[in-house]
Amino acid sequence: MDQELIAIGKIVRAHGINGELVVIPLTDFVDRFDDLESVVLEAPQPRRLAVRSVRAHKQQLLIALETIDTRNDAEAHIGEFLSVTRAELVELPEGTLFQFDVVGMEVRSEDGEDLGKIVEIIEMPANDIWRVEGRRSFNLPASGNIILKVDRTARVVTIRLLEGLLDLQ
Repeated sequence: MDQELIAIGKIVRAHGINGELVVIPLTDFVDRFDDLESVVLEAPQPRRLAVRSVRAHKQQLLIALETIDTRNDAEAHIGEFLSVTRAELVELPEGTLFQFDVVGMEVRSEDGEDLGKIVEIIEMPANDIWRVEGRRSFNLPASGNIILKVDRTARVVTIRLLEGLLDLQ
């Protein structure tokens, strides 16, 4: 499979004797599973499988996929991911980004100074913190008064370089 795959769930165990999979959702949009017709099982050889059923179970999901018909079949996939292509992602509201798109973006000051790359996102109650590694490493609050522009195509984030920002560790 040549397309970029984005994991939306992880198989953690088998359920019952008919091949149902217990899946931990890896998305904020758990409702997306309700209308999912197929998914890519990222086994050693990724393959697209039709979704037979999805139901909620203790903050997890029970998913039945075609060709996985027994408990033994299901147990063989524990630890594997269920994924979709980028074209199948949920459409985000304007001004929001997927975390996996943010990691790896270049960070520049509004004067054009290269400050490094975003290597990690730390989720915080008020706003996320983007860990930037470069000539200096610092924590960048993902706040509207600091983030001036995000160019998804060029993969560049332009920030207002407030006094003391580079000292945030």
